[in-house]
Amino acid sequence: MLLHRLSKFCKIERDIVYIS
Repeated sequence: MLLHRLSKFCKIERDIVYIS
């Protein structure tokens, strides 16, 4: 589903920002 994919992408974005 698009919403699930979007939330998954947002989670990855947050993880990257957190690591940086």
